[in-house]
Amino acid sequence: DDTGDMAGLMDDAEGQSKQGRKMLGHISGCIPFANLKDFALTLFRATRGNMLLKHEEIGVILDPSKSEMVQKSVFIVFFSGERSKVKVDKIVDSYGGTKYALPDSQQEQQALLANVDERLRDLKIVIDKTDDYRRGKLEQVVDSVPFWTTHVQKEKAVYHTLNKFNYDVTHKCLIAEAWAPTAEMDQIREALRRGTAKSGASVQTVVNIVDTHETPPTFFRNSKYTKGTQAIVDAYGMAKYQEFNPAFFSVITFPFLFGVMFGDIGHGIMMAMGGALLCVYEGKLAHLANDEMFGTLYKGRYNIFLMGVFATYAGFIYNEVFAVPSEMFGSTSWCSGEMTDDPQCMSYPGTSPANMTQKWLRNNIAQAWDFEKGMTTKEEVTWEVYPFGTDPGFAHTANKLNSVN
Repeated sequence: DDTGDMAGLMDDAEGQSKQGRKMLGHISGCIPFANLKDFALTLFRATRGNMLLKHEEIGVILDPSKSEMVQKSVFIVFFSGERSKVKVDKIVDSYGGTKYALPDSQQEQQALLANVDERLRDLKIVIDKTDDYRRGKLEQVVDSVPFWTTHVQKEKAVYHTLNKFNYDVTHKCLIAEAWAPTAEMDQIREALRRGTAKSGASVQTVVNIVDTHETPPTFFRNSKYTKGTQAIVDAYGMAKYQEFNPAFFSVITFPFLFGVMFGDIGHGIMMAMGGALLCVYEGKLAHLANDEMFGTLYKGRYNIFLMGVFATYAGFIYNEVFAVPSEMFGSTSWCSGEMTDDPQCMSYPGTSPANMTQKWLRNNIAQAWDFEKGMTTKEEVTWEVYPFGTDPGFAHTANKLNSVN
C-alpha cells in the first residue's frame, strides 16, 4: 500500500530528526565584548571547528559578577557531543561569560520569554513606586538638610577636638594642653564659663597656666586684608617666636614688585577689576573659599587687587597697553628714517633721514644754526624730553631692555 509506505517513511524521518536534535547541544549567555574575538578563536581551536557560534552586541549593561557597567554581547554556541560541552563550558567561564539556560522546544522558549517580560514589568512597577516614595521623602526633608549638615559638622569638630584631650583615669576627667595668647586668657576663661553654664555641666572647667621650657609656636594676628600675604610669606618660611612679622612689609612690597614686573595698563586694569569684583562680592562667594582651585583666588583677592593697581601704575611708567607702546602723552621724542611725514624730523638740513638707520632726538638745530651762512644764531640748542614715563620710541630699538632696566 503506497499510503502506508509514505506514512512509515515520514515517521522514520521525524524520529531521525528528533534523535539529531538530542545529539546537538547548546550553551547560551553573555560575554564581555572585549573578550569576544579571543573567545571565538579559542572555541574554534578547542573543538577543531566542530561548533557554531552566533553572537550579537547588546550594548553596555550591568555585570552581576563585578557590579559595574560593561559592554557585552549575547551568544549561543551549538556543538555535538558531551566532551565538546565540557570544553565549551570551561571556555565560557574562563572568558568571564555568564551562562543562561535556554529550553530546547519553541513552546518552552516562548513561555520563558513571557515569564521574563512579566517579571520585567513587575520590577518596573516596583522601581517606579520606590522612586516616587523616595522622592516624596526627600522633598519632606530637603529643608532640614542644611541644619543637619551644620549639626554633623559641629559634632565632628567636637569629637575631633576631644580626641586631642588626655583622659585622667583617677579623676575621670579630660585634660587638654594648648598654647593661647597671654592677652586673651580672660576671654578664654569667660568663654569656658559661658560654655559650662550653657551645657548645664555640674563641674566647672578649670584653666591653669603651666610653666614650660618649650618654645611657644609663632602666632601672627591677621585680618582678611593680610591673610593672603601671610600665606605667601609662610610658604617661604615661618618666623620664630617673638620675631617681627615680615608680612607687615610684604603687604605692599609684594604687589608693588609684581607690578614692576607685570607693568601694563590694559592687563593691570583687568587684574584690578577682577580683584575688585572678588572683594565686592566676597560675602556671596564665601562658600567657595574651600574650593581647591577658586579658594586660592578668593583668599588672595586683596593681593590680586593691589597687584592690578600697581601693574597699572607701572604700565603708565612703561607707556604700554596690552604690550603695545602707547603715545597717550604725546608723540615720541625720537626721530627715525621711517618718519618721513614728520616735518620736525625732516627739518634736519644736510642729512637724508630716509637713509639713516639710527634714531635722533627732536631738537631745534635748524633755529640754532644758520646752515646757509654757516654760523650760529646764538639760540640755545635744546632737545625734547617725553613728558611722562618711558618714551614709546624705545619700543622698537635693540637696546630697549637695557634702557628700561
